[in-house]
Amino acid sequence: MLPIGLVLSMTAVGCSGVLPEDVTPTPVPLTLAAPSATWTPALSPTVTETPTPSATPTATLFTPSATPSVAVTPTSTPTPVIGARVNTGGVGLRLRAVPGSSGEILDLLDDGTRLQATGRTPDGSWLRVVTPQGLVGWMMTSYLALDDVPDSLVTVDLAGAVAEAPPPSTGARVAADGAGLRLHQQPDELSPVEASLDALDPLAIMGQSADGLWLRVATEADGVGWVWAEYVDVFVDLRAVPVGGGDNVSATLAAQALITPTTPPTAVAVLRPFYPNARVQEGRGGLRVRSSPGTAGAELVRLTELAELEIIGRTADNAWLEVVTPERNSGWVWAGYVQAAIDLNTVPVSGVAADAPPVAVAAVPADGGLPGPPPAIYEDVYIRAPLPVISGVSDHARAIFRQGQSLGNRANVFSKVGDSITAVDWFLYPLGWDVYDLAGHPELAPAVSYFSGATARDGNSFANESLAAYPWWTTETVLTPGQSPGGIGAGLCQPGESPLACEYRVVRPAVALIMLGTNDIHLISFAEFQRNLRQIVQLSIDRGVIPVLSTIPDQLNARGGDVRLYNEFIINTARAFDVPLWDYWGAMRGLSNYGLSEDGVHPSLAPGETRSAAVFTPENLYYGYTVRNLTALQVLDAVWRQVLN
Repeated sequence: MLPIGLVLSMTAVGCSGVLPEDVTPTPVPLTLAAPSATWTPALSPTVTETPTPSATPTATLFTPSATPSVAVTPTSTPTPVIGARVNTGGVGLRLRAVPGSSGEILDLLDDGTRLQATGRTPDGSWLRVVTPQGLVGWMMTSYLALDDVPDSLVTVDLAGAVAEAPPPSTGARVAADGAGLRLHQQPDELSPVEASLDALDPLAIMGQSADGLWLRVATEADGVGWVWAEYVDVFVDLRAVPVGGGDNVSATLAAQALITPTTPPTAVAVLRPFYPNARVQEGRGGLRVRSSPGTAGAELVRLTELAELEIIGRTADNAWLEVVTPERNSGWVWAGYVQAAIDLNTVPVSGVAADAPPVAVAAVPADGGLPGPPPAIYEDVYIRAPLPVISGVSDHARAIFRQGQSLGNRANVFSKVGDSITAVDWFLYPLGWDVYDLAGHPELAPAVSYFSGATARDGNSFANESLAAYPWWTTETVLTPGQSPGGIGAGLCQPGESPLACEYRVVRPAVALIMLGTNDIHLISFAEFQRNLRQIVQLSIDRGVIPVLSTIPDQLNARGGDVRLYNEFIINTARAFDVPLWDYWGAMRGLSNYGLSEDGVHPSLAPGETRSAAVFTPENLYYGYTVRNLTALQVLDAVWRQVLN
């Protein structure tokens, strides 16, 4: 995981003229790779930052009761030794008697000075070194170039020896890792510098910038100025600190001196700078932030569409991203709903995904409530005995149709419910645009004519833009009020109405072709998918719409095994509710690459794309979308002949 705070820069050392321990933390702008879309994140704050050394020393806070003394336990000989040299970019480095920014300064060594490292602190942030003159002392690891990794060095027993000052009697202090914090005349990195402050210097807070990123402080010896809030430990309530601030230094010092705690105070958190490099995609219905990568992670918060994010980590397959929100909350989100403005391969791997296990499904209740799967299991009924393309058109479907007619549904209208595999122009649209060739399937012509005879909403059913189908949608999305495909439902759907309910109310279909699950595998838990799919089927039945459930195509990636699990539940749900099943997965099994395109998720397209997607010649039926259109038409034909006609 990347560190939350900014780190100090070796490069800045060579340019500032101050010692490395006094380097001012100066924010650096992100260099963003060109995003695939036109969106460019607006960085806030607009500041500059210097590159940082890879290791940031983290001092261990210690409140000594008296002046600390070093109690170093001699080690047995021979002591491991590593060659080292001062590496500060042209500026010297202090040799201290004990590790810590308040340790007594023994010497100032020039850049390039050769040293012998003989020990280290437990966290490795300071090394014990021997100078060419024989002095023994401590230096910050970040500013030393080492001939070998320091892990082999002896860890020195420093009980009571890390030199850090006690909390101040004023309202704030320079943080332990803030040595060299610059005191500016104005809250601007380009403003003139009045002084460089030492770590743990006491401060009195007089004001703050409107964005809270800068504090106006009074110091004991260097006057008044502005400092970067990230490197200040605050012991007062910043909500009571005015923006801008007054000029009565003595009154401010006197007031804040009264808050001296009897026990070490707890610093009030100061929000770190937020550098957005991504955002939640539009049209996805928002995004869940989880405590860990994968659907097993607990849901922490839900983000709205277009919410800005800062990506700080990822899983090795780039499927999950560790992010920080504008409120400085951190967690994990699925990458499929994120529009990144950086190359994800430049982000460090910081987690491994784990998904929630499937839950047991209850048996079919006798009272007709929400049913579960029948006893048969997926491998037995599905792999060893392939299903027909369409099955389950029964008397129950006819009963649903009759109920729908009494509610005003239209017999020659159907709806499409799904994700991008359903919403694209090459699924069924060519049939509605009269860009098709039934070739060896003339028996399907009456079904085309029947469902082309009425306007569903903005076109006949084949070419109608569904209010319940959109890229990246899941079973959860179609049931969530307020979701709208590209905004088209904004003036059509009622407050509190889900996209599915809106589609059924506006279009009044007799049949719904439903294929969902491809995105659910990545975005929600299997238990949630189970619950949602049942609700979708029940809502359809209640509205007098015959739900035709489709199995989903394979996924040629690490999640492909989950397709079997999801299809098992789709099949069992269709059987339990006694509604038609469309086995698109089975129809794709004999095709090259299982009928999938190069991305291993979406069906493949025949040459000519939209103009060929509904041309059912033998050569085109090697492609996934042509098979999808043909089997969809076969499903509609079967329902028309056995139920609607």
